[in-house]
Amino acid sequence: MGKNEVPHKFFLASDTDQIVQAYRDIMSWVQENPQYSDRAKAKFAKGADGWLVAHALLQPATVVTNEQPVPNSGEVIKLPDVCTQFEAHWKDIFSMLGSLNIQF
Repeated sequence: MGKNEVPHKFFLASDTDQIVQAYRDIMSWVQENPQYSDRAKAKFAKGADGWLVAHALLQPATVVTNEQPVPNSGEVIKLPDVCTQFEAHWKDIFSMLGSLNIQF
């Protein structure tokens, strides 16, 4: 393996029945939520956030993001808000660094 290659086991499978069902549940919630604009729903559907939350639910794992929750937003679907809806653990980057005792 070359220095620019990542081992295959580095990536998690997204085609298991459990992951696909969790992703469907997340996408259904997004699409059926009248709070969000059609543009926000379309943007969310094109991204990886739904897959991240699905994996976080089933690993279990913590999603780390620089985004902050904006629960009343209609124009953007923030990753922390989706995590909260599905009770997936999430942290912002600075909280993660603190929990790892990283100091600058």
